[in-house]
Parts: sequence; C-alpha cells; structure tokens
Amino acid sequence: MAESSYFHSTIAAYDATADLYAELIGTEISSAIEGPVDRALLEAFAELVVRSNGLIADIGCGTGRVAAFLATRGVNVVGVEPSPGMLALAAAAHPHHRFEFGAIDTTTIRDADGAHESTPQAFLLALHRGPTA
Repeated sequence: MAESSYFHSTIAAYDATADLYAELIGTEISSAIEGPVDRALLEAFAELVVRSNGLIADIGCGTGRVAAFLATRGVNVVGVEPSPGMLALAAAAHPHHRFEFGAIDTTTIRDADGAHESTPQAFLLALHRGPTA
C-alpha cells in the first residue's frame, strides 16, 4: 500500500504536537478523559480477550494509554504507532510494555521474543471525535 502525502502530513502533525498531546490527554486511561462507559468497555474488552491469550494490536496507540491499560490487565497487547514522537512518549511512559513502529497495514508482528511472526487476533482502533459544545 502506497503511503499518501496525507498520511505523511498527519504523522508530521502528530510528531509536532506529541508533547502537547501527552500534556493535555496524558499517558494513562483516566476518569478525567474517559467517561464511565468508555472505561467499562475497555474493562469488558480486556476481560474477554485475556482468556484467549491471542495477540491484540492497538493500532495508532499514541502515548500508549490503551495498550498499557490492557497490558496491566493481562492482555497480550502490542502498541503500534506510526508517529516517532508519539512512539517515544509511549515507550518512555510505559517502559515495561511493548510498542512498535508501524501503521494499520502492519499485519504481521514479531512475537516478544523476536523469534516468530504472528498475525494479531484483533486490531483495536480508537476513533477520535471532536469536542462537543
């Protein structure tokens, strides 16, 4: 898949604003940002997938908030991020969790030991919505 100039400009924008994003949104799931339903859905998702022990890919993981949240609940998750600035923040904020450089077309990911490639069981995408008045 050829990457468009839109993709590159979007990555550049995330790189340029990564520190501000982390300052405003943070690096952890919190009640200050996520509502009760959002947090409950993440908890339910974690409970369902932890039983399978399949690999979950959090595509566009940003500062690693969701990937780290899931990992602390026993989910086999890898955060995948195409923005080097956001990826650096995720790795710094969550040094014991797994993050890799990549985008949505990353369908094979090396296992944590680096010995085997695997196809994630599910892709987790967080869709952003603008503020409401």
